Amino acid sequence: MGWVILLGSKQLLECGRTVRRVRDVDFPFVGQADVGDAGGGFTLGGVVMNGRWAVWRDLIFWVALGLYAGNRWLVKPRVDAVFFQSYFNDLLLVPVVLPLVLQLHVWLGWRPAGVAPRVGETAFHCVVWSWACEWAGPLWLNMGTADGWDVACYVAGAVVSQGWWHWRRVGGRLGGAPI
Repeated sequence: MGWVILLGSKQLLECGRTVRRVRDVDFPFVGQADVGDAGGGFTLGGVVMNGRWAVWRDLIFWVALGLYAGNRWLVKPRVDAVFFQSYFNDLLLVPVVLPLVLQLHVWLGWRPAGVAPRVGETAFHCVVWSWACEWAGPLWLNMGTADGWDVACYVAGAVVSQGWWHWRRVGGRLGGAPI
């Protein structure tokens, strides 16, 4: 454990000397790091920095979060289209919320760090959120409206997210989950 500076030049400096080249990182950071875990990478501020998946570096998370905020505060007040009023944010549920929930699981020690969301995890959370938001909430809490199209949007968002997170597994060059 030592103090490090992560520079835009993609080098990790410890005590003024280059320790290791850093891939896929291009933001400044100063803090403590554990260098040299068993997987050949290192963690920096709790984020795995060896090219593996991390919520804070996940492009689809940031894009979906921006789209959610834009729809909620800019589009919905000005546009009466049913899609933007009722379904657009449902498409963004998985790419925005699942990475945050899984990061919490990492911090609690329930899942390994640096692993992109797996299909089973995504499916499980889609089922739980569908049950909670489309059945339990409307039935027991008198909140929301039960709508099968919402569930279809959750699933569509999950499918697109999984495709993005695991693109490199099938030979793609872009994606949020280099493996």
